[in-house]
Amino acid sequence: MAHRGVERGGRHRSEHELASAWTKHGKLAEENVRLREQLVQAQRSLALAREQVRRLPVTPDLDSDEVVLLHLTPAG
Repeated sequence: MAHRGVERGGRHRSEHELASAWTKHGKLAEENVRLREQLVQAQRSLALAREQVRRLPVTPDLDSDEVVLLHLTPAG
């Protein structure tokens, strides 16, 4: 009859591992949603920055690459 005790212990361990896996799955799904939202925001920000740079006039003193570099440099 000791065999049944081992079987119950193994089943309990498996149920615990399954519950743990579902918990981890839920946390990863939440993180995935959060990261996707951050990606969308970053893509919008990048598109806006590209549009702003595209609209900048190129002065005789700076070429377009230099203007882009200046606008990508954080203001300090």
